[in-house]
Amino acid sequence: MYVDSAVLVKLVVREPDSGFYANLLDGQRAVIASELSIPECRSALLRKTEYGDITLRICEQAWAKP
Repeated sequence: MYVDSAVLVKLVVREPDSGFYANLLDGQRAVIASELSIPECRSALLRKTEYGDITLRICEQAWAKP
């Protein structure tokens, strides 16, 4: 299953529909994403920090998750 950066962010930062996507991916044997997801996710996390949606600490913790 292919996932884009919006879904990846939802998996590490709690959003209203995060549970839906976590359940959708649970048990998937193959999950792929574009290499562009790396800078896109970093940008999305920093943007959430700038808008006050998450703290810088949460941003860094989310970025550090494997």
